[in-house]
Amino acid sequence: AAGKCLLAHPFEADEKKADPCHHPKQRQRRKPRVLFSQAQVFELERRFKQQKYLSAPEREHLASVLKLTSTQVKIWFQNRRYKCKRQRQDKSLELAAHPLPPRRVAVPVLVRDGKPCLGGSQPYPAPYSITTSPYSYSSYYSAYSSSPYGASYRGNYAG
Repeated sequence: AAGKCLLAHPFEADEKKADPCHHPKQRQRRKPRVLFSQAQVFELERRFKQQKYLSAPEREHLASVLKLTSTQVKIWFQNRRYKCKRQRQDKSLELAAHPLPPRRVAVPVLVRDGKPCLGGSQPYPAPYSITTSPYSYSSYYSAYSSSPYGASYRGNYAG
């Protein structure tokens, strides 16, 4: 029974002083919680925005400037990173619970029934019209055929 305290006599259970596993002084060793000043928090937050992680010398320097211990600065940064992570997770869960409606985008009809739609009676405004576009598909593909890898490149593999 590792970690458990077996008593020699069952009556000793009432006497906590006789219990060798009971450590009343353990609670008193903990230091009281120290509140940072507004100026210290402001500087810690400012530095956190610049840098999420500090090296040991950076931490020592910041601690001395703020009149804190290096350990206090280290723990503050750990806690702040965890808070940041938690906020990101909460935000992603919130977004997942309320998904955005799908966006509707106007798409021009280029081919209908296997035939290109190049007539003037298109239901789309000028930016979507092929006739007013400075780029055409023939010039688009001809640019590739003039390249060293264009139409002449077959990709034959003799192996």
